[in-house]
Amino acid sequence: MIRRLFSKVKKREPLQKIYWVATQNCNLECKYCTCIKKDLQFACDIEIEEFCKILDKIQTITNVNEVMIVFSGGEPLMRTDIVELGKEVVNRGFKWGIETNGFALTSELIRKLIDTGLNKIWISVNGMESVHNWYRGHAKAFENAMYGIKQFVNQGSSVDMEITTIVHAKNYDDLNLLHDMFVYLKVKNWRLLAINPNRDKFNAVLEQLRLSNFQYKQLLDNVKVWQRQKYMKIDLGCNGFLTSKEFGVVEHPFSCTTGYNSVTIKNDGSVYRCPKIPNTPKVGNIFDDKFTQEWGAVFGRKKDKIKACNGCSNEKLCMGCCLIEHV
Repeated sequence: MIRRLFSKVKKREPLQKIYWVATQNCNLECKYCTCIKKDLQFACDIEIEEFCKILDKIQTITNVNEVMIVFSGGEPLMRTDIVELGKEVVNRGFKWGIETNGFALTSELIRKLIDTGLNKIWISVNGMESVHNWYRGHAKAFENAMYGIKQFVNQGSSVDMEITTIVHAKNYDDLNLLHDMFVYLKVKNWRLLAINPNRDKFNAVLEQLRLSNFQYKQLLDNVKVWQRQKYMKIDLGCNGFLTSKEFGVVEHPFSCTTGYNSVTIKNDGSVYRCPKIPNTPKVGNIFDDKFTQEWGAVFGRKKDKIKACNGCSNEKLCMGCCLIEHV
């Protein structure tokens, strides 16, 4: 009953986030990355004028008061015109946010971003210093990210900051230290994402990073403890359905919102459902009038189940793990 009601609510939600791939370039070499390296040589950042055309088109098919434009990548802070791009978003009435590794954050850039009216920033921290630097492939990755986090906290801005951590075998033992450090720094939001074995097969490194079943269960138990302490908001995201163990840990029963209230747009206007899975089929182009006229019909369809679901003891609870129908 809970799942059926939740499914109906999800399908009525309007589009809330549009992820724009601001650049495919990056300043780090992460072990876990959704950018396909061999494609980067063909990547080309568009000029601000072309981005404005995308924004103008989005304006015609969405409610600007309800939509946040999220800059992703690559590393969006690689763009030297990031502040000007943000201003264009705000001038059209949209909210905007940035997903970043935090490496390029300086006090001057942070001040400029805040002044544009930046609404939210996601900064990734994937372990304590040695593990994070190994993961990111740079000796100063942790130091720079922590500097940016402290600056956002100390400036007392209205920007909603969320720390994201991809939990894996090498940083698993760092989680308690990370929790205590974020509490000390007065971080308000921490989002944990475990590597998904179904979604993430494309990366061979994952075999050595994936959590064991015992570690996954312990992670859920730790999150329950931290949530009861209420030092900060802690959430699990994009992990797929975790059987009945997810109740009491996640904010709501798992349901992938991709194709319901979030989409990804690339530089050429190509529209994709999921911002995190590379090489998924595109569903249209923002500059195709026929596609935009059918915008509402393109998204919001989901397969009920797949053959493997038959006979599963959790079949009535699970709403599917990213089983979005590609059209």
